Amino acid sequence: MLLKKREKGANARAGSQRDDFVEMNDSDLMGGNDFQARLRAQKMAEQRRAEGKIGRQMEKEAGRADRMKELQSKEDQTMAMFREMAKHHKLGGQPPTL
Repeated sequence: MLLKKREKGANARAGSQRDDFVEMNDSDLMGGNDFQARLRAQKMAEQRRAEGKIGRQMEKEAGRADRMKELQSKEDQTMAMFREMAKHHKLGGQPPTL
């Protein structure tokens, strides 16, 4: 058993000393130092967010306008009904004959 453990340890030590080291640039590892490109990307992202926000606001306003038209139409119908009821009441409760 001890012999197997020694062989296993020797194999592990040999594996950690491999020579397959790859040479890489610092910019590849740590990222580039192109400040202007990052600034442009940030401005473009802000612009996309602002355009999306404006689009959502316009959709919301359109929905509100549609709802207001519906409510105004319903109000007009109700008022017409009340006017008709008031007209009948002035005539002594008799509906007009057709």
